[in-house]
Amino acid sequence: MSTNSAGIVCRAGSEDDSRQIAEQLARGIELEFDPANGGAMIFLNGTLGSGKTFFVQALLSDLGVDDEIVSPTFTICVPHRAKDLEIWHMDAYRIEHDEEVDDLGLDEALSGGKLILVEWGEKIAKLAPPQDLEVQIEVLGQSEREFQFRAKSELGRALISHISQT
Repeated sequence: MSTNSAGIVCRAGSEDDSRQIAEQLARGIELEFDPANGGAMIFLNGTLGSGKTFFVQALLSDLGVDDEIVSPTFTICVPHRAKDLEIWHMDAYRIEHDEEVDDLGLDEALSGGKLILVEWGEKIAKLAPPQDLEVQIEVLGQSEREFQFRAKSELGRALISHISQT
């Protein structure tokens, strides 16, 4: 793992390592994210098959989501609840027009205190409200991944601090 003021890079040699990284981010969300102060948005980027949905599944499980967590590729958004936290798991892969981003209701969701996780976030980054954290996942091998966490806000920096403490 390497660090700098804007982000960190973590390498996972296995799915278990990737789960541990998701667990650390979940711990940061539990400690740092207060929905009463507004929502938070995390973009997850990477090539097809890089493990974005796997990472979200591990993260949501660690946050206490009990329902089945599937890729929202065709539905665009799947809402979840964990304790007092409302979570939107989104997939921007199939979004093709600017108007579709407006129709997602991201501003309203953020003002309502939701945690929004967007797979393929880079596709809507120019039109969406600013994200707090960007996670870039690179494939290094069959189960090996590199996670690049880039903070985009004060909350993002606080979340990253929980990952870098390992």
